[in-house]
Amino acid sequence: MKILPIIDCLLRITTVFIITSFFPLSLDFVYAQEDTADQFKSLKGNISKDGSGLLLAEKFSDQVLFYSQVAQSDYAQSNNGEASPSTNTLSSSKSDSGDWYFSIAPYAWLLAINGTIGVKGQSADVNMSFGDLFDQVEFAGQLHGELFYKNRYGLFLDGTYVKLSTDSVKGPITSSTTTKIFMFEFAGMYRVYSSPTSYAQSQGYQKSSINVDLLLGGRYYNIDNKINFRSQGPMNIPSVSGDEGWFDFMAGGRVIWQATDRWSLIGRTDFGGFDFNFSSTFSWNGVGFVGFDATDWLNILLGFRALYTDYSDGKGDNRFVFDTWLYGPVIGLNFHN
Repeated sequence: MKILPIIDCLLRITTVFIITSFFPLSLDFVYAQEDTADQFKSLKGNISKDGSGLLLAEKFSDQVLFYSQVAQSDYAQSNNGEASPSTNTLSSSKSDSGDWYFSIAPYAWLLAINGTIGVKGQSADVNMSFGDLFDQVEFAGQLHGELFYKNRYGLFLDGTYVKLSTDSVKGPITSSTTTKIFMFEFAGMYRVYSSPTSYAQSQGYQKSSINVDLLLGGRYYNIDNKINFRSQGPMNIPSVSGDEGWFDFMAGGRVIWQATDRWSLIGRTDFGGFDFNFSSTFSWNGVGFVGFDATDWLNILLGFRALYTDYSDGKGDNRFVFDTWLYGPVIGLNFHN
């Protein structure tokens, strides 16, 4: 009689039951254990018969070991969060605390401006480079908030206020332009795709996921322009100022890739305007971020945003023009539940 294999088998089974006693078992594991218990009863009588019985017993112990690993995996996931899309970066998933996810992100968009600005029939070309950012941006403040329900339906609100100044020279005339920009964006979001990335999870990144959202909403602008003209000759051109507000519908999408448990990439684009009586002729917005999950409730965001707007209204001395690119780096903090 082969005693050593029998002892080895019993030791392995005993070890399994000792290990699993320290982990709460899932319901699936309990059912699986009941099934294998029935198998054990049918095998028990054969263990002492011959070598084939020993082989069957060893197979049974291997099966119990496998189920114990499943139980331990379930336990780890119940403590560390489901192996589902991450909750950390810009509503990439449902919050562990319930069906609702919310976040608020103060950020700074250090934008430059390039294009044509016109007030009361007078226009000026503006061209700011990145080297002018800290000299010509007098104030920049932005705030972004999001709300998601059951990782499917969402809403975001975003406010921007920037004041900047720039000089341009055209022949003997120098124009100094001061522009105050207020924008308010909102959009409903519908998550059309949400899935863990199996390869990254196989490498140990349990939060890795890809999420795709559709956006439909609007953007309100209020632009206040003031242009001062200076001439090298006797010509005297009066300063002009004025403000204008308009509203653009917008539609677009967003992709959030939680690459690892801490690093993520976010890309968003949308189109708007559509040349209604109350809107711009056309607008396009694009933004990209790299996110780092500093804690369970804070992400650090670093990226770049560009917004093109082609708007004009009125004729002659009442003409207002805002045909510009706004672009520049973005840095922010995202606080979430």
